[in-house]
Amino acid sequence: MEIQKKLAIMSEIALFDGFSTEEKTAIAKLMEVTTIQPGDILIKEDSYGSSMYYVVRGRIEIRKKSDDGRHIFLAQLSQGSMIGELAMVENESYRSATAVALEVCELLTLTRTGFDAVSKTMPGLGLEMLREIGASIASRLRNANRNFANLGK
Repeated sequence: MEIQKKLAIMSEIALFDGFSTEEKTAIAKLMEVTTIQPGDILIKEDSYGSSMYYVVRGRIEIRKKSDDGRHIFLAQLSQGSMIGELAMVENESYRSATAVALEVCELLTLTRTGFDAVSKTMPGLGLEMLREIGASIASRLRNANRNFANLGK
C-alpha cells in the first residue's frame, strides 16, 4: 500500500496527531494495513508476539482464559486503540490475552523490528512512541486495579 494511503489511515487515529509529517511518514513506511473478519483471532493468549496493532475501524474483544477454562471478558477496543503493545517493550513477549474481532476490522500493524528501526534512526520519535505505549499500558493497569478492587463489592 502506498505511503499516502497509510498516512490517510493514520490521520484517523488521534494517537498520531502530535507527530510531524516526517515522523508519520517514517512510521507509515514500516506499517502494514491488515483486515480481519468477525471471529478472527488477532492475538492468541500465551502465543509469542512481535507485533502491535492500531485499530483503525471495527471492534475487538480482549479476553483471558481463567484457570477453570472460562473466557473472561477484559475489554472491548475500537478506533484509536493499541493492541499487543507489550511486544514492543519486552524482549520475548508472550501474549497475555486473546484478541478476537467482533466485526470487520482494519488495523495498522507495526512489528518489533520496525519499531526498533525507527527508534534507531529517529530516537526522539522512538521515545515518543514508547511514551504512548507506556501511557496505554498504565491506563490498562489502572483499570485492572479498579476492577480488581471492586470485585469484593
